[in-house]
Amino acid sequence: MNDEELTVRERINAVLGDTQCARIMRYLCECSSISQLEAYEHLGCFRLGARIWDLKKLGISITDETTESRNRFGDPVHFKKYSLACSREEALEIIEQGYSLKDLEKERTK
Repeated sequence: MNDEELTVRERINAVLGDTQCARIMRYLCECSSISQLEAYEHLGCFRLGARIWDLKKLGISITDETTESRNRFGDPVHFKKYSLACSREEALEIIEQGYSLKDLEKERTK
């Protein structure tokens, strides 16, 4: 099987494994953005900001936008939505260049 035949899921999992970072990357590739609520509801991730930081340390260009909405009581609330600042293909190429979460863990412990 060559790279062209690999799905986005397979390409991401080949490097990142089945981790929260991998799930977030897949979500960003399939949808245009992700919020903390979406990360919790769809991916079981409580610390989206920390995982976004991990992905940025791997070289993925991610932007954030503060969004305003209303909560169930009608009060205004603000939250961040994250999206890829580069194309999906560029993000996948960065991941496939050999970066891994093990490399990131080594950096954290320095």
